[in-house]
Amino acid sequence: MKRLYKNKYRVDTFRCANWNYAWCADYFITGLTYDKQCFFGEITENKTQLSKLGRIVKQENGRKPLK
Repeated sequence: MKRLYKNKYRVDTFRCANWNYAWCADYFITGLTYDKQCFFGEITENKTQLSKLGRIVKQENGRKPLK
């Protein structure tokens, strides 16, 4: 039976049960877009060609987290 949160059905987490997400580690992030639109860039001749938005995401992803 599915669990309820605020009287709504919710899906189980996709997080790995035996992993501590507070650990300092590299993570792979998947960004999904509506209708599989290429907002972040395209792959051309096996090379990533980032769009303006893709360059912003890359820049922000490299920033150190706020403490």
